[in-house]
Amino acid sequence: MAASEKLAKAQSELTDINVRIDNHPLNSSAMKDAREVVAEHRDAGKDAVEVALAERGLPSAAAQGKALVLGVTSLWNLNRKRVGLENRIRRLDRL
Repeated sequence: MAASEKLAKAQSELTDINVRIDNHPLNSSAMKDAREVVAEHRDAGKDAVEVALAERGLPSAAAQGKALVLGVTSLWNLNRKRVGLENRIRRLDRL
């Protein structure tokens, strides 16, 4: 396979990985919004955080924790693949 074909394949794989990262449950808009609410209300205490989340219809702190435990490994793997592909693309681009 020619270098240009390898480069095109790696770029295609990177595009796919980036879509998968963007669509990962931990990167959903609800989870992002929930993390922002937690950060905003952190000093007010756990109850205030839960009320703020519920008022906005966002995942509770417990639901966020469960999603994190279940999803962090897969997101980490996707990011590891992304970095590897970016490095491969840089190497192939120099050829």
